[in-house]
Amino acid sequence: MKIAIEELAGCSGCTIAILDLHEMILDVLETAEIVYSPVIMDVKEPPEGIDIAFVTGAVRNA
Repeated sequence: MKIAIEELAGCSGCTIAILDLHEMILDVLETAEIVYSPVIMDVKEPPEGIDIAFVTGAVRNA
């Protein structure tokens, strides 16, 4: 399973909370792969074939 984490306007706290699962993150990564998260990896565009996307933060209009 491929997971993407996209952040809108915010403080990155939600993304860090996902990664702050300590040992439980290892159980998650046995069946899932984080393929897109600009906060934790150097990626420019989301890849094809994402199964689940977490979108955090607020939508800004200005």
